[in-house]
Amino acid sequence: MPASYKLDQRWRLLLPAGAVVMTVGRRRTAFRQVRDLPSGTTVALVGGRRLRGLARLSGLRIRAEYVALPSLAMPVAISKVGREPLRWTARTVLTVPSGVTRLHAPLWLAVRLVRALPAMLPRLPAGDRILIGTRS
Repeated sequence: MPASYKLDQRWRLLLPAGAVVMTVGRRRTAFRQVRDLPSGTTVALVGGRRLRGLARLSGLRIRAEYVALPSLAMPVAISKVGREPLRWTARTVLTVPSGVTRLHAPLWLAVRLVRALPAMLPRLPAGDRILIGTRS
């Protein structure tokens, strides 16, 4: 697991007991590792935004998906992917980081757009993802 994910591991409280945690770097390697697990194993995939496709291809039944903002190394918020949790996160937590002056206006417009359309949050190229599933 990359050192960045080891800095703050409170996110592990979201995982079911006994879940196998796999950090997805190379998709081909992760695919093989998931396929080699016995049926019924609970797996937590940690990585970027393309985890859902990897889970589907490797035979995982998705039980939950989370978005960590800005990252799992220093999470400000971890939100479950769903209509109400994303709406709450977008409207109460999401803001322009403090100290940003140079690009403040475009970032503020992006924040306002995501607040208006919170379903965009899991599709953005920001943050890390945690996907929990069961190997079928």
